[in-house]
Amino acid sequence: MELHEKVARVRARLPELDQGEWPPVLGGPAALDVSAEFPESLRPLYEVFDGLSAEVIQVDRTGRVLESVTIAAESDLFDPIPDLVQFGNVIFGSMLGVSMSNGGVHLVSEASFMDALEQFELLETDPIAPDAIAFADAFLFGPRYFELIDLAGGYPNPGTRHRDAWRLVLEDLGLL
Repeated sequence: MELHEKVARVRARLPELDQGEWPPVLGGPAALDVSAEFPESLRPLYEVFDGLSAEVIQVDRTGRVLESVTIAAESDLFDPIPDLVQFGNVIFGSMLGVSMSNGGVHLVSEASFMDALEQFELLETDPIAPDAIAFADAFLFGPRYFELIDLAGGYPNPGTRHRDAWRLVLEDLGLL
């Protein structure tokens, strides 16, 4: 099943599914202004859905995607990952970023980032997916969702896993 089909299936059933304590919000396709400054590698993703918000995962809406990836970049200080643009967060201490040079999606822990920032060192990261569509298909709407949570450090406690609304949606639709 293609990503756009998975998203349509989730969108159609979302209102009737058990969504837990933190109901997820899934944005519709974005009408992107081609003349606006927007990471080309994220365009295909935002043409399918414009943002996803749940308790443990956040994909920013298009209006926020160009905000700086870090406090360092916002204050014109050293940026340990100058090629990465943040477009979301997982759990409470990991950011999702897309490489401006090759479109790969990276997951970066806040602790690793802050260590590199304090040491004035570049932070080497490996992509978890070759592009935003492959990332969303496998990790946000597919069988690798739990792997994403584990890569971000795991659920903070068993209760968080139990009430993870996005997990409930994916399980109810048979996407996990």
